Amino acid sequence: MSEEKQAEAEKTVPYARFSKVVEQRAALEARIAELEAEGQRLSERAATADTLAKQLEAAESAAKQATQGLSEYQAAARIGVTDPELYEAARWAYSRMPEADRPAFADALNSWKEDPSAAPLVLRPHLAPPPAEAPAPAAPQAAPVPNPNQGAQAFDSAPQALDPMTMSAAQYRQHRDRFKGTSVI
Repeated sequence: MSEEKQAEAEKTVPYARFSKVVEQRAALEARIAELEAEGQRLSERAATADTLAKQLEAAESAAKQATQGLSEYQAAARIGVTDPELYEAARWAYSRMPEADRPAFADALNSWKEDPSAAPLVLRPHLAPPPAEAPAPAAPQAAPVPNPNQGAQAFDSAPQALDPMTMSAAQYRQHRDRFKGTSVI
């Protein structure tokens, strides 16, 4: 049995060593749980980053289309196509051109403006140069403006206001008899 006790003694671990190993294991398990939680957070962020990258690509695509649409509308406006319905007619006529030798939209508009006879029929009336204006007939010589004060009496001969305080009794009676029975209003 002594061999048995000796073999058993060799298999036993001292308590200090045992507690140290248990502490290390607990610390490693805590560290593993912490790393798993951090890994979960990072995978969520990666998924968010992927979503944001897709949204950014969509926004960049939309911005590129908007910029292209604006430049095409500006090209149309430069040649005088500003009405929305006329612009849509120009886009429709452009889309009917064969794709193999189709120029850029702005180039097609400029070539149509330069030669309206080559433009699509729907756009010809709007691209043709305006008819030459006939020279306006010479304006007849205007008669001099008449003087509105011609024949007016000078101010010094204008009637004077009557002041009853400065009138004599005879003047007052004469004035009263003249307007007696008539309405002043």
